[in-house]
Amino acid sequence: MLRAAYKASLGHGMKITYRDLGHYFANPPGILELTGDSEDKRRARKGEILIIITAYHDRDRLKIALAALSKQNFRNFDVAVIYGKEDSYVYDKRLSILHVRRKTDLGSCGAVYLGQMIAFREGYVYTIGVDVDLVPASPGSLKQLYETAESGGLDYVKGNWDSVSRQPTSGYPGGIVRTSILAKSGLYPLPLYLGFDDLEFHYRLMKASRKCRLLGEPTHARFANSVSLYEAKLIRLLRKGGVDTTYAYANLIGNYTMPEVFFDLSAYHPFAEKSFFLRRTIQVTKFIFIANLYQRLFELRMPALREYRLRARKSTYAVPVWKDCEEDCEISAAKKSRVSFEKRSAGLRSGFSAVVSGFLKSDSPRLENGIYLVLYDSCRVWEPSGPTECTLKWTQKASLAKKIGCVILASADTLDNVLRAAINIARRRHSLDGYGVSALSGFGKLRGARSASGSK
Repeated sequence: MLRAAYKASLGHGMKITYRDLGHYFANPPGILELTGDSEDKRRARKGEILIIITAYHDRDRLKIALAALSKQNFRNFDVAVIYGKEDSYVYDKRLSILHVRRKTDLGSCGAVYLGQMIAFREGYVYTIGVDVDLVPASPGSLKQLYETAESGGLDYVKGNWDSVSRQPTSGYPGGIVRTSILAKSGLYPLPLYLGFDDLEFHYRLMKASRKCRLLGEPTHARFANSVSLYEAKLIRLLRKGGVDTTYAYANLIGNYTMPEVFFDLSAYHPFAEKSFFLRRTIQVTKFIFIANLYQRLFELRMPALREYRLRARKSTYAVPVWKDCEEDCEISAAKKSRVSFEKRSAGLRSGFSAVVSGFLKSDSPRLENGIYLVLYDSCRVWEPSGPTECTLKWTQKASLAKKIGCVILASADTLDNVLRAAINIARRRHSLDGYGVSALSGFGKLRGARSASGSK
């Protein structure tokens, strides 16, 4: 059994330092600053679309993703794989691939940002950004996205990750974007590193696009029985004696400094239908409340996280780095096992009451979705593809009174977010509007669409 005893807290040597990303907010970097000119220039041809895949220490899933793209019945695209500094290239002769190795790790946000700059420089007409575990749902998915954008003269066509995410609350990954619109919307939010990024960029695209559309059927799907990036890293780092709380920090920055991303309903008018605005307002308020509740519970379990709130309210862009951590929980699982989770469902939308009441009542539930693991003093996370279970026990116990206190504080946080959103909307203020456009100035205007045959 893998077992780690976490003894808790600020008084036992736990330290959090921060890797500052604020200078990337003030001065968006260029391609050479991010790569050191380490791109592999070889590619067989050039299509109109550049598919940007973020791959950091992830060769196995990258091979699967490239194989899935090779099976598309549409080939008017190239692939840009954005690697980590020490990653080795993964080749696939069936595809035209541009290999890009980053000089420094700037998360998935930095990877998409870099890919978009390359697409703009090289004159690609469209970009599609995807995580390494996101693959086309069918052989015709890319063709569907392309033809929808071309036939309607659309700037942005939002694809879906799976059949559940049919609301425009889902973020950017899997959608096709006309590259020229980036000069208006700005590039992907590099300073966020990891978390809140897809929602934020989706919001800017919606505002900047003259015409956009949300497809009603899925165009991309997660690997079967795969973990999401957040859930995989959380379990892995819990086992190793630390916790990946980058998402928690980035989401706090988003909620406190850019809550208009959720509440500026004018940006979603192309998707509007009868009762849409009322439903969306209720939906996003619930979503933000759950996010705030999770953060308050994290702070209860891990007192060192309280500093996050103070920094996030000041919009301090940074990556939390844990040093000399005492462990705040106990993890046990079968040796050499892997823990994965079922695909996300609409649980936070349809199961709002169950989420809130469940953690107030239950002590040690058996979960089938890793997003709930912070709610309970102890829980078992079930492996859907086999008998493996991971048991998690937090050292910092949460009494009923403390849980009720978290609900009250989360409610106050949500009210604060709503008021901040109203102020920003009234002032037409969004801190990342036009982010990175200054870094595009050296590339000139976008060239027109170029066929594969005329690209060399």
